[in-house]
Amino acid sequence: MAWIAERILQFNQPCDPAKTLLKYKAIREISFRFLRGTIHLFYEDLVGQYTLPESPLSWLCGDLHLENFGSFKGNDHEVYFDINDFPGTNK
Repeated sequence: MAWIAERILQFNQPCDPAKTLLKYKAIREISFRFLRGTIHLFYEDLVGQYTLPESPLSWLCGDLHLENFGSFKGNDHEVYFDINDFPGTNK
Protein backbone atom coordinates (compact mmCIF):
# COMPACT_ATOMS: atom_id res chain seq x y z
CA MET A 1 0.00 0.00 0.00
CA ALA A 2 2.99 2.34 0.32
CA TRP A 3 2.99 2.77 -3.46
CA ILE A 4 -0.52 4.28 -3.26
CA ALA A 5 0.68 6.81 -0.69
CA GLU A 6 3.62 7.65 -2.96
CA ARG A 7 1.26 8.24 -5.91
CA ILE A 8 -0.94 10.52 -3.79
CA LEU A 9 2.07 12.49 -2.54
CA GLN A 10 3.47 12.83 -6.05
CA PHE A 11 0.13 14.04 -7.46
CA ASN A 12 -0.26 16.68 -4.73
CA GLN A 13 3.41 17.76 -4.70
CA PRO A 14 2.84 20.93 -6.80
CA CYS A 15 -0.09 22.00 -4.60
CA ASP A 16 -0.16 24.58 -1.83
CA PRO A 17 1.30 22.78 1.24
CA ALA A 18 -1.19 24.24 3.74
CA LYS A 19 -4.19 23.25 1.64
CA THR A 20 -2.69 19.86 0.95
CA LEU A 21 -2.41 19.15 4.68
CA LEU A 22 -6.10 20.00 5.05
CA LYS A 23 -6.88 17.66 2.18
CA TYR A 24 -4.88 14.81 3.74
CA LYS A 25 -6.67 15.33 7.06
CA ALA A 26 -10.05 15.21 5.31
CA ILE A 27 -9.33 12.09 3.26
CA ARG A 28 -8.24 10.24 6.41
CA GLU A 29 -11.58 10.90 8.14
CA ILE A 30 -14.10 9.27 5.80
CA SER A 31 -13.79 6.72 2.98
CA PHE A 32 -16.01 8.82 0.72
CA ARG A 33 -13.65 11.80 1.09
CA PHE A 34 -10.71 9.55 0.28
CA LEU A 35 -12.40 8.42 -2.94
CA ARG A 36 -13.22 12.01 -3.93
CA GLY A 37 -9.77 13.31 -3.00
CA THR A 38 -7.87 10.62 -4.87
CA ILE A 39 -9.94 10.29 -8.05
CA HIS A 40 -6.71 10.71 -10.00
CA LEU A 41 -5.76 7.16 -8.93
CA PHE A 42 -8.86 5.79 -10.66
CA TYR A 43 -8.20 7.67 -13.89
CA GLU A 44 -4.49 6.83 -13.92
CA ASP A 45 -5.31 3.14 -13.48
CA LEU A 46 -8.17 3.22 -15.99
CA VAL A 47 -5.90 4.47 -18.74
CA GLY A 48 -3.41 1.70 -17.99
CA GLN A 49 -6.04 -1.06 -17.99
CA TYR A 50 -8.30 -0.30 -20.91
CA THR A 51 -8.13 1.12 -24.38
CA LEU A 52 -10.67 3.89 -24.49
CA PRO A 53 -12.51 4.60 -27.74
CA GLU A 54 -11.81 7.79 -29.66
CA SER A 55 -14.05 10.54 -28.39
CA PRO A 56 -14.20 14.32 -28.40
CA LEU A 57 -12.40 16.17 -25.63
CA SER A 58 -14.79 17.36 -22.97
CA TRP A 59 -14.87 18.77 -19.46
CA LEU A 60 -15.69 16.35 -16.70
CA CYS A 61 -17.89 17.25 -13.77
CA GLY A 62 -18.30 14.40 -11.31
CA ASP A 63 -20.55 16.25 -8.87
CA LEU A 64 -23.30 17.30 -11.25
CA HIS A 65 -26.74 17.21 -9.65
CA LEU A 66 -29.61 19.67 -9.44
CA GLU A 67 -28.44 21.27 -6.20
CA ASN A 68 -25.23 22.35 -7.96
CA PHE A 69 -27.04 24.48 -10.53
CA GLY A 70 -27.96 28.01 -9.69
CA SER A 71 -27.46 31.67 -10.42
CA PHE A 72 -24.51 33.86 -9.61
CA LYS A 73 -23.23 37.30 -10.52
CA GLY A 74 -20.21 37.35 -12.80
CA ASN A 75 -17.29 39.76 -12.80
CA ASP A 76 -19.06 41.70 -15.56
CA HIS A 77 -22.04 42.25 -13.18
CA GLU A 78 -24.30 40.03 -15.32
CA VAL A 79 -26.34 37.29 -13.62
CA TYR A 80 -25.73 33.77 -14.90
CA PHE A 81 -27.46 30.44 -14.41
CA ASP A 82 -24.92 27.64 -14.59
CA ILE A 83 -23.03 25.06 -12.54
CA ASN A 84 -22.11 26.83 -9.31
CA ASP A 85 -20.34 24.18 -7.24
CA PHE A 86 -16.69 23.84 -8.11
CA PRO A 87 -14.87 22.23 -5.18
CA GLY A 88 -11.61 24.14 -5.01
CA THR A 89 -8.59 22.48 -6.41
CA ASN A 90 -5.50 23.63 -4.63
CA LYS A 91 -3.25 23.51 -7.66
